Formats: sequence, C-alpha cells, structure tokens
Amino acid sequence: MFSPDSSLRLLNVRMDSELRNTLWFPDRNTQTNWFLSQTDFVSFTDYSYVKKDNTIVLACREEDIWRFNYVMYQNTNFSSKWFYAFIVKREWASDYSTRIYLKTDPLQTWMFDWSLMTSFIERQHSTTDNPGDNEVPEPFSVSTSMFTSVASVDLTPNIANLYATTDPTGTVSSNATVTNGILSGSGRMLGLNINTQLSNLQSHLTTYVNNGLASAVSRIQQIPGNAQSPTTYTYSKYPSTVSGYTPKNGKLRSGLFNKCEVSMYGQRMIIDPRLVRGSDFNFIVSSDWSSGTVFAFADNAGASGAGEISINAVIPESTWSYNQYKNDVNLHAQSNGIELARAYATRDYNRQVQDIREITQPLSSIVGGIGDAFSLNFGGMANDLLSIPEQAATLSYQGGVLDNGIDNISQQLARYSEDLYAPATGNISSSNGFIVSGATHLQYGYLSPPANIAKTYDDFLTVYGYAQNTYATPNLHARNAWTYVEVTELMLDGNCPDEDEVQIRQAFRNGIFWWVYNKEFGNFNQDNSIV
Repeated sequence: MFSPDSSLRLLNVRMDSELRNTLWFPDRNTQTNWFLSQTDFVSFTDYSYVKKDNTIVLACREEDIWRFNYVMYQNTNFSSKWFYAFIVKREWASDYSTRIYLKTDPLQTWMFDWSLMTSFIERQHSTTDNPGDNEVPEPFSVSTSMFTSVASVDLTPNIANLYATTDPTGTVSSNATVTNGILSGSGRMLGLNINTQLSNLQSHLTTYVNNGLASAVSRIQQIPGNAQSPTTYTYSKYPSTVSGYTPKNGKLRSGLFNKCEVSMYGQRMIIDPRLVRGSDFNFIVSSDWSSGTVFAFADNAGASGAGEISINAVIPESTWSYNQYKNDVNLHAQSNGIELARAYATRDYNRQVQDIREITQPLSSIVGGIGDAFSLNFGGMANDLLSIPEQAATLSYQGGVLDNGIDNISQQLARYSEDLYAPATGNISSSNGFIVSGATHLQYGYLSPPANIAKTYDDFLTVYGYAQNTYATPNLHARNAWTYVEVTELMLDGNCPDEDEVQIRQAFRNGIFWWVYNKEFGNFNQDNSIV
C-alpha cells in the first residue's frame, strides 16, 4: 500500500516572486545544503504528493507562518529532487490549519537542468574593467563637462627675434637664409629674452640707425621661449579620477565620458581617447620664429598621424617704426619727382646749346678767316653774333623753369607741404587680451562630467553593470558578490516544463540580479570585484 512520504520546509529568504533577485550556486549540492542550513524554518513531513503550483493545507495557524515566504519540498516517493516555490498567498482554513498558495521558482528549481546558449546580451557585469575595454554607449550622456588640468606650459612671448638683411655694421649679409624651412632674403640676426636682455636689443637697433641701416631691419617678432623648438608632452589618455572623484568602474574613465583637451590663447583641441594610438596621448608644441605662430598638434591621434588635429595662435608682430627708406623716398616722392624733372630740363638745355654750337662753329671760322684776309676785326663781332642763339636758349630754359614751377623756391615750398602732411611711417605694436592679462599658459588635461554627476553614473554602473549589446553566452557569475544579466532574447536548452521555461526567458528579458549565495544579499556597497 502507498504511504505518503513528501516533506517540505517553510523558509524566510530574500528573493522575490518577480524573479528580479535570485541566488547563484556553483552546483546542485551546494544549493541544497544552503537551503537546508537555514536556521529559521518550519518542517512538515509525511505529506501527500505536493502538486506543482498548487495549494497545501498546513496544520498550523496563519499567524505562526506569516514570516515565511518560501518553500522547498520533495516528493520522496517519486524523486529525490527538491522543488522551490514562493508562498504568494495564505488564508485561514480552520482554527488550526492554514492554506498556502505556491508559485514555482523556476530559476532555483531548474538551475542545473538548463544549458544557456549564445544570446543577445543587453547589460551584464563585465569580466574585464580596464578603461577602453567596455565602450558601448550607456543610456545617459554627459551634458556638462568640467576641465581638470594635468599640467600647464608657459607660452609667454618672451623671446624677440630680429630679422634684417645685414648685421648692424653692414658687414655680414643674411641674404638667402632658410628659416624654419622657408627661404628668405632677411635672416634672424638676433634672438633675445625681452625680460633680461632688452637693453642689448635696444643697443642693436640704435646701431642700425646710427649706421644708416635702419631700413635693413625687416621684422621684429616675439615667440614663447618654451616653444622655440618642437617639444613633445605626454600624459595618460584616461584620467585616474573623474573631476576629482575616484570611480569604482573603469568604464567611467573611458572615452565615453572623458576627453583629452589642450587649450591655449582661446583655442581648444579636444581629443577622443579612442582616437589615440597607445596608452598615452602625445602632443607637440612648436612655433614659427618669423611669423610668431604657435602650434599645438596631436602626435598620435587621428587617422593619418601627427598634425591632423591641431590648434594655433599668432603673436602680434613687434613693429619697427623707424624706416629710413620710407622717410627719404616714399614721403618725399613729389620733391624727388621735381628733382628728376629739373635734371631732365638741364639735360635738354645742354643738348640744345650743343646743337647750336655745332651749327654756328663753322660760321665762326668762316667769318674769322675773312677778317684775317682783309685785316679786319670781325672776330669780336662774330662772337657777339654767335652768342645770341645761346643766350636765347638760356632764356628759354629759365622761362621753362619758371613756367613749370621747378625753381628752388617752388621746390622748397613743395617739400614743406609734404613734410607738414606726411603720414606716420611706423605703427604702434598691437597686443591681445591673453598677453595683456597674462593668460598665455597652455593647459592640458581632461574634459569630464562633474564629480556629483560622475558619482551618479558610477552608482548606476556598479548596480547594473555595463551595456553590452553583443552576442555571447550569459555569465551568471562574473563578479564577486552579484552579477546583473539582461538579455533581449534568451536562448537555452532546458530540461523543464514549458511554462517554467517561458518564465525563465521573461525573467532574463526583465533583468536578474544573481547574488552569490555566501555574500550579503541586497548589499550594493560590498566588494564586487571581478571573479
């Protein structure tokens, strides 16, 4: 005759019937022993067959079992397998009995009776956590960024380069000089620090002027002393902290939330770490000595290599206000033109006189010969006669001088007028707000979320893991204390009833926290390092 031999234990466990939180066990034996080891329980034996997802009438008052929410039962006559179920409802059956309603826990009941297959994983705690390992975008973005400086470089334009076609004495020529790779007829004659060697520069300029070589100076250009030659600066492309906050999750230090920034003179170069080759970001700072342009360009970022991403700023030219050529020629072009016209008139007069002399010279010889033959004094009379054309030419020239206004008086008056209204030959050197205010430092560091926002992001990633969006086999034990898993569609090979398999698939779609059985359930502050 058949004898009822089913047993069940009422337990108080911290799992929920919505299957959002459950326990992870390494094997079936560990699972069974853990449930059996719970000290708060009520045990019932010699029951009839316990039906799945059914009701059971217990020989106890309802008040005695309020604290219990879970059941493990075993139909010993048919199998040694333990089934796990939630108590979803309890009601009075009699003064000394209570009816409980069971709902199977498919995750614990069939945990070791399924085989997970490759599925599309939306979120999951990762098994690696180096910055850059996990860069699938999260459902939140950085709306406001804060700059955190790593270091700065002083780019004050304190070096003055003097360019000229010769040295102050005129003995050393700089023609055909290659400066910064470009050929120039004016070379760099001097490079001095304006803070400590300004008097030396002034002495050179004075010598140019005193030697009449002021026009040999073509340009005076300042550049930063720290950018005279190309210099490479290097720092980690990932920050160790985010706006001063130390994150628990490496993903928060990645290029999804942080960018490298280099700024100078109001220019910004922002680099996504994912574009940087290697673990460090390298950038080069240099300057063009002749134009005063300061450059900063990425050395190992971008698709094509150095220089693809860059910024630049131009230091205003230091004007050279004394220009002898302009003073003596350009500003007196009208007077010079008068002098030239006078020279032309004089030349024409001399030609006319010469032409008359060539015509009258033979006549003078003839008249003189006749006088000698007749012993007459025709020489003086001939000379007087022949001087008339020459005097006429002279008077004609003088008249032309007066008519054209190129006499000395008119010329002097024209020069006075030019001097009175002549424009300035030199300009006052211009500056800019950065140089005036001393904001000439190049800064490099990171653009990151503010510390309070970073902590909010970090807490979310700590609890729910990282977005994955990849096909892989779900890993239920990636972390030390809990692992969150959420899939779009679970693929599994299960040896369980279909209605339970449907619940399992839906639970994975909703997302499940798999708490390690021997860790503190529900505590998100405990160590959850990678297994």
